[in-house]
Amino acid sequence: VIAREDRPGDKRLVGYVIGRADPAGARAALAERLPGYMVPAAVVVLQELPLTPNGKLDTRALPAPEYRDVDRYRAPESPIEDLLAGIYAQVLGLDRIGVDDSFFELGGDSILSMQVVARARAAGLTCRPRDVFVEQTVARLARVITVADDAIGPVDEGIGELPATPIMRWLQGVQGPVDQFNQTMVVQAPEGAGEADVVIVLQALLDRHAMLRLRVDDEAGEWSLTAPEAGSVDARECLRSVDELSDEALVEARSRLNPATGVMVSALWATSTGQLAVIIHHLAVDGVSWRVLLEDLNIAWAQHRLGQPLALPAGGTSFARWASLLADHANRPEVMDQADAWAEVMSTPALLPAVQPAVDTF
Repeated sequence: VIAREDRPGDKRLVGYVIGRADPAGARAALAERLPGYMVPAAVVVLQELPLTPNGKLDTRALPAPEYRDVDRYRAPESPIEDLLAGIYAQVLGLDRIGVDDSFFELGGDSILSMQVVARARAAGLTCRPRDVFVEQTVARLARVITVADDAIGPVDEGIGELPATPIMRWLQGVQGPVDQFNQTMVVQAPEGAGEADVVIVLQALLDRHAMLRLRVDDEAGEWSLTAPEAGSVDARECLRSVDELSDEALVEARSRLNPATGVMVSALWATSTGQLAVIIHHLAVDGVSWRVLLEDLNIAWAQHRLGQPLALPAGGTSFARWASLLADHANRPEVMDQADAWAEVMSTPALLPAVQPAVDTF
């Protein structure tokens, strides 16, 4: 696999194989095992690998891939295929796309796949970036894609007051300060991205997810949680720039978290390495929601890079509504009937010795 730049400024990974390997099958197998940015945009089958007079691989003699195969065009046969073919064509800048044409063999890449996902969702189709990588063609993607069902619940922005979930109430009861209780993720920005770009995509993230704007008021020992409207948090106030990431810089960035004033996000941009550290209070993020946030971050960058308006996919059920549904469920008779059994479990003496603060650590 080598990085080719057959068009100025457009580097793409291209794989070369010998034997009877199927290019599409090879890409599908790689997509199952590798992150998207490591999967070749195309796989070329050769009779033999070109060698230099010294017997080493001659990379300059490797041919450029053919990204189009106009002879095998097959028209869409269903409304979903027709919609996906149109999205493929728009994203790739082509006049038409056959349902058997591979998105990546036509010149697609990981950034453009995010555009496919964003446009598919805007059209009411449920699609993930991984689906594009694994399925590749319109026909195969149409088989796994689903039509968004508005009947599963109202789409809401999740703003306003919301009830505290059990894990939130546990956090409130922890002895000691919790203002800096966070999860942090460091992401590598694409080449050429600068601080101004980071502000734009970070603002899109803050405006899309209400929990990133959460405000926590302590009223007589009880937390009151409110998610204000989009636009109430300025990404520029959340972001600081440093030359490079360091423990000291991360500690300082973390110290800016303040749920009482609605500062749930603190970001650190390393100018020399193009790294972005995103620090989010644990009230607003967990291991599962990071997947959503990182996907939205990539979609926002793809839209920004292509000069398009930033429009992240709308969600289904907000955290606020989910928390309300959870509270309602907890008070249903069939759940309340289990209270005595759980009280008995809680009253059972522990088999382990009590915590010894002098020697045990948290």
